[in-house]
Amino acid sequence: MHTRAKSKYWKWMRVAYQFRFPQKGLEVSGEIPSEQDALKILEGKGFSFRSVKYEQLYGVIQWSLSKANVVNVLRYLKHKLLGISAYNLSYPMVAGYSDVIRVPAGCVQLFGHYCGVFASANLFVELAIPTALNLASNKVVTEADTDLKGIALWLSEDFELLNKYQFSLKKLQSDFPSTHLFIHPIKLSKWK
Repeated sequence: MHTRAKSKYWKWMRVAYQFRFPQKGLEVSGEIPSEQDALKILEGKGFSFRSVKYEQLYGVIQWSLSKANVVNVLRYLKHKLLGISAYNLSYPMVAGYSDVIRVPAGCVQLFGHYCGVFASANLFVELAIPTALNLASNKVVTEADTDLKGIALWLSEDFELLNKYQFSLKKLQSDFPSTHLFIHPIKLSKWK
């Protein structure tokens, strides 16, 4: 699992904040740890939970007249007028890329159960999987704990790295960088 610090604006932070748990009509009492138990488990693994700042949810206020900025400024002013200065999650969650995970056999059943509960609540996968894995297992190892690193391809220039493989999975597998755990994304539909 690849993780990232959440000190700045990050779309997962807003998704986590907007998520409501429990939800009306969703009977999950006893199916996942209570908010207090989940907090204890996650804090025991080194996670800390505190109020989220406005900028982490909606970005830094830009005092300009573009439509997006006007909406953000109006929201910000509304929150200030209402005295809203702290934003708390309704359930403790952790976030991380969840494209490559390995689940220990001893917790796979509980992990699957928690994933099912979060799926029924429509929790975003990049929150559901890391949270379920951390709640179900005794220890979670992330990319930061290994010598292997991932390669994230976000910009068009990043994808130039793949040119030498000529969209051949055989070439990618035979010449995969030995210092890397994964390359993301590799869309199989585009490869031979």
